[in-house]
Amino acid sequence: MVNNTFDTQIVDLIIEKNKNGSCPENTKDISKCLVDYFNFPASLLKDALALSTKKWMERPLNEKNRLYASQLVTYLIILKEQMQKKLLSTVYKAINDVHSVYYNLNNYEFSQIIQNNKVTKVIDDVIPMLTKKFRSKYLKSFKTCRSILLE
Repeated sequence: MVNNTFDTQIVDLIIEKNKNGSCPENTKDISKCLVDYFNFPASLLKDALALSTKKWMERPLNEKNRLYASQLVTYLIILKEQMQKKLLSTVYKAINDVHSVYYNLNNYEFSQIIQNNKVTKVIDDVIPMLTKKFRSKYLKSFKTCRSILLE
């Protein structure tokens, strides 16, 4: 078993399930994810999009397909970052909300909170509940989508 990997197909399934309520019927390859997450014009990736899964599975890849693959994988890091942002959007919103609270304080109030490590009611109110519900929601999505992939 491979640990500590970021599988863009599985993460896409989690994002889609949380957006639409269920996993899509088919997984997306990297070129389709680039079109969806970055609004890449499909014409830019038309050659890679035209390759069937069967063609990608052929080994060794011919020179043309190696070129397509090398072009696609250059985008994996930014795709991962974009997907992480979507997964963590609630967390990022909470960070922005707390920073907004701090920004609206005067210097004395801000220094009192920071020096005393105080969590005020206002800050408590902008921090969302992510505990078990959050973890179980994403774990359940992951397990469901994983079972679809393994069928």
